[in-house]
Amino acid sequence: LADLKRTEEAIAKIREALSINADLGYLYSKLGDIYRSTGKEDLAIREYGEALRLATARVTAGERGAWWSVAALQQKLGNYEEAA
Repeated sequence: LADLKRTEEAIAKIREALSINADLGYLYSKLGDIYRSTGKEDLAIREYGEALRLATARVTAGERGAWWSVAALQQKLGNYEEAA
């Protein structure tokens, strides 16, 4: 839906999925991407922040590959030193 520029529908579906499972960090990241693409940077940063919180928790829990998510989200937030 987001790729088809049906952003409001995409946001609604993502929010619906998050109401079922709020631990899906990749959906917060996708929301951030959608908001950023529509010029709503403050909302994008909020969603990226939540995705980063969840990814950091995955790192703390020892999940393999979670560092990649943390680095990608730090980059989206403009925290390039932390991303490196």
